[in-house]
Amino acid sequence: MKYWFFFIFIILNACSSLPPKIADAPREDVDYSQASANSEQLKGVPIRWGGTIIEVRNEEEYSEIHVIYYPLNIYGRPKLRKQNGGRFLMQSKKFLDPAIYVEGAEITIAGTLNGEIERIIGNKTIKLPLITSSGSFLWPNFKSVPFPYYNRFGPYPYYGLSPYLGSYYRPRYYNRCY
Repeated sequence: MKYWFFFIFIILNACSSLPPKIADAPREDVDYSQASANSEQLKGVPIRWGGTIIEVRNEEEYSEIHVIYYPLNIYGRPKLRKQNGGRFLMQSKKFLDPAIYVEGAEITIAGTLNGEIERIIGNKTIKLPLITSSGSFLWPNFKSVPFPYYNRFGPYPYYGLSPYLGSYYRPRYYNRCY
């Protein structure tokens, strides 16, 4: 009986997929609108934000990622169907390869708010919240696979009637079952 408890504990523990720095949400949930309004007062507050990558720049001492902010779901993944809040910058002391951190990839970042920084976007200078990263997680991009049409008579890839009903169309190439 006690082995079942141990087995279930191991299975549930193996299901966590996020790094520990990202998985643990900070106690205070600082929203993007709060941080952009008064980022100097919230300096040093732990933050977990996410979004999609716009660009990656590597300097001598740090790497910088420009991110469009999206709210996070309960697992820490950005909710891309929600309205975005704006932009923010993340700085990391590690080298971040632009071939891996590509434009449009989803990312979740944990770190501390480090004030604001001015950047020129187009012809306009704007102030963006700056996060000093303690950890980040790049979400895998899943591609959808076309799914064949299913009806109650079996899997057939088109909208025609089933061959069992004497259909005008019979998909001979599909699974070779007639």
